[in-house]
Amino acid sequence: TSGAGYSAAPGASTLPGTGVAIEPPESTSSLEPTDRADEVEVPEPNVIDTDGSQAEYQQAQIVWQSGNYEESLRLFSDFLSKYPGSERAGNAQYWKGRCLLKLERYQESISTFELLRAEYPDNHTKNSQAMQSQAVALSRLGQNEAAENLLREVITKYPTSTAAQSDLAKLSGN
Repeated sequence: TSGAGYSAAPGASTLPGTGVAIEPPESTSSLEPTDRADEVEVPEPNVIDTDGSQAEYQQAQIVWQSGNYEESLRLFSDFLSKYPGSERAGNAQYWKGRCLLKLERYQESISTFELLRAEYPDNHTKNSQAMQSQAVALSRLGQNEAAENLLREVITKYPTSTAAQSDLAKLSGN
């Protein structure tokens, strides 16, 4: 294991000065957060299902958990088309980006995470996690400096977030 919270395939390199594992883009193994806390969405207690979107959102989550990222991507995309103003729309946008990352569609995942941050700036938990995932996508595309800068931005913008604590450990080499 290279860097706190990430796993890498044998032969992977690290982001210079960070300890963050980077695998070549053609690698079939994935550089993903190993902390599974963000893999399962806990129902938000303060979100009331006023638009009937809860069942569809939960179905997309179940499909994500099964590992069917193509179908989960479709379901989250459909959810966003059908419920763009939903309380869950920001989270759905995040999971759409994660699906794209899992499918190794890195440029699309970067665009999706950037859209999340632009359209849902108050979703601090998902934004910090999205920036972390976006850094993974950037590193997969060989844009290591941009990836490192994004990790530093997570620490600056969201210093108390779990993502920031994880990134701080990676950047300090712990």
